[in-house]
Amino acid sequence: RRCGAQGLQARHGDADLLEPADAARLDALLASGACPRWTFAWRDDTTHPERARSAPAVFDSAPESVRAIARLLVSDLLRRWRLDDVAATLGRGARALQRDLAADGWRFTDIVAQARQCEAARLLRETASPLAEIGYLCGYADQAHFNRQFEQRVGVPPGQYRRAFA
Repeated sequence: RRCGAQGLQARHGDADLLEPADAARLDALLASGACPRWTFAWRDDTTHPERARSAPAVFDSAPESVRAIARLLVSDLLRRWRLDDVAATLGRGARALQRDLAADGWRFTDIVAQARQCEAARLLRETASPLAEIGYLCGYADQAHFNRQFEQRVGVPPGQYRRAFA
């Protein structure tokens, strides 16, 4: 939920783990020693209205196709998006989308990197979450990868960015 992903369902028996109203019921289930089945489900519906998020401001002057990709990416940064997945979700052919991006001076990998970096910067400014958690939520493999990529794109490491802008 912290990265904006929607559709995750987690249940313990008949108690919904993600709804605060069910917290007391979950505590009672756990205290009873009963071990009903845990169930996790992920609705992969990136076009669902409640998942709609705006593209980061850095994409404001970009062509609509780039903004559409950025909106899709920030709707679920934990997902390992591939060009084929994005094209299919947008109802386009992968090669046609790639050609359109190239004609406008964009590459898919750059859009992914920029979307991750923008969301990481937002989380660094607006939350007190640990750096490793922010890196994970933004789709980086580990904290070292997050640190390297963020510093390469922004010019300062994430911790220094947070101290300067939080």
